[in-house]
Amino acid sequence: MFFIGIFGINSRSKKIKEVSFRCTGCLNKKGELTENSNVFEFFFIPVFKFSKKYILICTKCKSMYKIHDSSIEKILETEKVDYEDMEEVIYENRICECGEKIVDGYEYCPKCGKKL
Repeated sequence: MFFIGIFGINSRSKKIKEVSFRCTGCLNKKGELTENSNVFEFFFIPVFKFSKKYILICTKCKSMYKIHDSSIEKILETEKVDYEDMEEVIYENRICECGEKIVDGYEYCPKCGKKL
């Protein structure tokens, strides 16, 4: 949050919808589509939004993916995200089927011994 006297800029995150997609980190089938934006405020009242970004967050491992702005309408209609709708991977967790978080460099799960 940045304020100077009576006006300022604040960042906001708003959950839009739960959608289906295949997470590359844990192979979960659900994700949460959120809109992150900056808001210009006058006396703490939002005046307008700018710099919108759409982020998909895996509900299981919390991996984050940036979504193309041009794909948002299609995603809202179909409630499904394809890999070509994703612009980049922002943060990726790896989780085994047993629920253990996996650190990079492991070929096998340290908890259950399954090959990753």
